[in-house]
Amino acid sequence: VHSWDDDGETKLRALSRWARAFAEKHGRRPNVWLDELCGDASLEACEHIERMTVHLACSDQLLVLWGPTLVDRLWAAMELYVWRAIGGSFDDVEVLAVGRDVRELKLTVSSIDAFHCIYAHARTPLEDDRFLRAIELATVQGFNETVRAYLPRVTAEVERSLAAKRALTSIAIAEGISQ
Repeated sequence: VHSWDDDGETKLRALSRWARAFAEKHGRRPNVWLDELCGDASLEACEHIERMTVHLACSDQLLVLWGPTLVDRLWAAMELYVWRAIGGSFDDVEVLAVGRDVRELKLTVSSIDAFHCIYAHARTPLEDDRFLRAIELATVQGFNETVRAYLPRVTAEVERSLAAKRALTSIAIAEGISQ
């Protein structure tokens, strides 16, 4: 799960680090479903929406490249909701915080805390309509609460990312002083 509006280079670096760590831990490269690469290009967007539940149900884990605009995308918010609705566990969600700087990482956390589906949008009015009809079935309150329930996991990952950035800055400063 990701947002097209979050920085692509930042997402690529995060995904590459994750894939290396996965390979080291499991002794193999990860298998990842990327809808733009794996999905049937002949299908309309609404047909992909209809298949979302099947793709998520076939997944063992949900990888989320969570940046400041993720929950602005109704598609991404729906993927997060569907994962939980089909019985997906938070224990099987891996969050990678993606932000170009401290401000974007903090904005990532506040975007979830303030999330409401009324502010999220899909790419087309037809997609918006399909998603909003599904949200009405789930109840707006239930949908919003489910997306906001990811907040502790995202907050922990953002705090880890900020601590890593501070450590790298301290190392760089220390190296600069010793030279």
